[in-house]
Amino acid sequence: MTTQRKFRLLEGPNVLEGVKRLEGAVKDGLEGIDQTLRGVGLSELHTKLTISEVNATRLALFKHLNASSGQFDAVLDKIAGDHLRTILGPDLLVQTKLNLSIQLPDDVGSQLDLHSDCWSGDTPFQVNLWIPLTPCFASNSMFLLSEEKSINCIRLIKENPTLDKTLLSSFVAEADFLVISRGKAIIFNPGLIHGNVPNKTNQTRVSINVRFKSAFSPDASVSHVSRSAGSYYRKFRFSEWTELALRLKQLNEF
Repeated sequence: MTTQRKFRLLEGPNVLEGVKRLEGAVKDGLEGIDQTLRGVGLSELHTKLTISEVNATRLALFKHLNASSGQFDAVLDKIAGDHLRTILGPDLLVQTKLNLSIQLPDDVGSQLDLHSDCWSGDTPFQVNLWIPLTPCFASNSMFLLSEEKSINCIRLIKENPTLDKTLLSSFVAEADFLVISRGKAIIFNPGLIHGNVPNKTNQTRVSINVRFKSAFSPDASVSHVSRSAGSYYRKFRFSEWTELALRLKQLNEF
């Protein structure tokens, strides 16, 4: 495991095994959607899948991956559980749905402009887990700004509320694009500035992302109640102490 101030790179046998499990689930889903996609490497999806077809395929895979609540909890725990417990503590909530991204070469519709997840209501007291299922490099990857660059960018926006955020591309340098080989993952704070640009490489990027928070850390603001526990998050792993405390709390409410 490599640690940087802006993210932690997760690697090792457990991470690799978990990534392979998720990759297999995605490939199974693709085969169920279209038999012609059977055996196609995820990095080569653009050879069989057109840009006009990618969103319908992504939505079908999203449903496939989330068909049964918690079916990949053991896999996520294997990939990141120890790191999450170190950062957030033993009592963890997880986002109710796994998210899937497919970025074909030259697909401008898959661009995700520079942003902080907090702008759409996510709490900064959470951790984002980003799991690429294909090699990520250059423009097929995600960019993630450092703590300092993120803070400077956010301050500029706060000082200029009407500023067109698409004009902030100067904050993003080539070095901000993550280079991650298959079989690794990262965790990072959602308040940091991140996003992507049109994929100008000759490889498709497929990735999964999901969010975690402590059961006892603050939710998002009241103006974003859709991001609260019970709707946006569900139980992931609780300590035995907390499980007991919750049972006793319920029993003692006369």
